[in-house]
Amino acid sequence: MLSRPAVIVHGLDQARAALRPGYPVTLLSAAGAARYAGCLWWRSLIAAARAGYPATPALDVLDCGTAPGWAMAALRMGQRILVLDPASPAFPAVRAAGAGIGALVLPVAPKGLDLAERGAARRLGGWLASTTDDTPGGVGYHGATKARPPWNIGDSHADHAARQDNPGLVRER
Repeated sequence: MLSRPAVIVHGLDQARAALRPGYPVTLLSAAGAARYAGCLWWRSLIAAARAGYPATPALDVLDCGTAPGWAMAALRMGQRILVLDPASPAFPAVRAAGAGIGALVLPVAPKGLDLAERGAARRLGGWLASTTDDTPGGVGYHGATKARPPWNIGDSHADHAARQDNPGLVRER
């Protein structure tokens, strides 16, 4: 069970958009992204996105498809949650290697809102506020609840903080 809704991101702007509302979220790469974009790209994208929204609770999951070599490279680079196709003959070895360093190798990606789909950005706020994923093999936070942040979906943390200091403040959009 994944208590943090997953959002499939394809670039930095989408990762930032998923973090901006402040809800707990799982940033999920596209299927097989490790094969065509690489582990370093993913780690760099996540670091840059999180730098802008450090208070937003977030996990990140790199999908390695059927490539156990890329999965091992991702583990060596510090990736702690990844997806590897269980049909890969090396799946048990990669999963064991991950477990040895405290990483989680999932056999299936959690269900996620793909921000590349038409209209997905418009649905993002509702998705983050209301979804959980019970995909078999998903990341479990058994019983964890999502606290709704005390600000509006479009607000940044700065907007919220400004309102806390000045409750009458209304920002122009």
